[in-house]
Amino acid sequence: MNASRDTQVLLISAMGIRYLAAWLDAHGVVSEVIPAHLNSGDEISRRLTSRPGLALVGFSLHTSSLQTSLESMAFARAVRHDTPIAVGGYLPTFGAAALRRCGARFDFLLGGESESSLLDLVHSLLGGGDPEGIPGVTRFADIPEERLGVEAGRGRQIALDDLVTPLRTRSDMPDGIREVMVSASRGCYGHCSFCSVPAFGRHGWRGRSPDHVADEVALLARDFGAEFIDYVDDSLLGPTDGADRAVQLRDAMAAHRVRLPFRASLRVNDIDLDRIRPLKECGLAAVQLGVESFSNRQLQDVYRKDHRPLDALRALRLLEEERIHVQIGLILFEPSTALADLEENARVLANERWGVAKSNACMLFCAEGTQAAANLVARGASLGLDSGLNHAWDFTSREAAVVHRALLAHEEANGGLGEQLVDAVTPPHDPVGPRDVRNTRLLQNAYQRLSFRALAIACRAAGQATSDDIAASLERQLGAEYRAIRTEAEATLPPAMQAS
Repeated sequence: MNASRDTQVLLISAMGIRYLAAWLDAHGVVSEVIPAHLNSGDEISRRLTSRPGLALVGFSLHTSSLQTSLESMAFARAVRHDTPIAVGGYLPTFGAAALRRCGARFDFLLGGESESSLLDLVHSLLGGGDPEGIPGVTRFADIPEERLGVEAGRGRQIALDDLVTPLRTRSDMPDGIREVMVSASRGCYGHCSFCSVPAFGRHGWRGRSPDHVADEVALLARDFGAEFIDYVDDSLLGPTDGADRAVQLRDAMAAHRVRLPFRASLRVNDIDLDRIRPLKECGLAAVQLGVESFSNRQLQDVYRKDHRPLDALRALRLLEEERIHVQIGLILFEPSTALADLEENARVLANERWGVAKSNACMLFCAEGTQAAANLVARGASLGLDSGLNHAWDFTSREAAVVHRALLAHEEANGGLGEQLVDAVTPPHDPVGPRDVRNTRLLQNAYQRLSFRALAIACRAAGQATSDDIAASLERQLGAEYRAIRTEAEATLPPAMQAS
């Protein structure tokens, strides 16, 4: 940011905002960012009252922080009632009317990828023009109230190599962890029924050139002191040339003389030696893998995944052989989940020792704009205003509902221990320190074995007992072992990572 000029745009929350800010700065618009962890009424008030040239306040809205963002938006309106507010992101793109009806008050909505729309909007406001007709920009007054899931218009997508390396500050790294988030691509080549990424991007997977990515990583290491990279991409590699891109990323990092440990999201079909070995050579340390289920019925008929259970197991074994940490994404519970699906998952997961999962009770999130949501709407489901535009649904199987309620109660009783242990063994860095890495993984494996034993026990009891009875039985059978793991975790994990 050019410090000699007044801030013209204030952007609040979310990693991608940094790229937007750099884009604006590169086109002559002075911008400033309040990162998510500093998003508070006091900080917003301080910035708003000390920036006299402010022309626009922008919010990136996300499901996990929607309520906080709405409160911050209302606060910003009260402090600077004459400064326009714009919102963007997935939620505004697919749920414009829902946001309006749940109390959000803003002036402009930017649909889809918003670089070109935001720049045109700011130029219009600064020049005293009329934003009417700017592609991808919708006025608040033009959002209909009668339909909750109305989709906003889209602006022009830019070439990703036109993005500018964001300016970061030390405040981007809370708690002193030198881990920086980087965006190397957008979109995904998959067509999963529940995923909003293809609907949002519309143009499949697009990647920045490997040299462009390596240049940013080298700058972060040299000028910013970054030690770890977390790629926030939905899929780091593309569809048909994934192996070539892995090699190109490795070679580009080598040419820039940089090798930082990193974590990335990959698809099961990405996991082979032609891709993993080059990525490992340039720093791959941890993978987030969307397995979703080991029930072939769910994978093929419900989730429309392009892999089968055996493919996922082969991927996990390869990652284990290469000693790449892996966090498994699981969605065992969806409207048609049957007891047989849960039993099949329990059978497979009971033997898994490398891939780790935060929860075995995750439910399908049916967000507006996805095929899964369209399927539910066709069956009469309603769109929830208070849950990030999630479509409410019920189980068709009584047994599945009983198992799910029992597992939720069981996980709540154990206070988030599993999530803390997963966070300790799957980042690109070692937050527990080299001395305790092995012990922490042993603890996580012990916790996971208990977790999937709980799933198997609940499945066996689902036809004869209530969820409360099953949860009580799980505590009697497994409670002492959970408490022993917690005691050892408290002696191993740093205080910031311990479950409360």
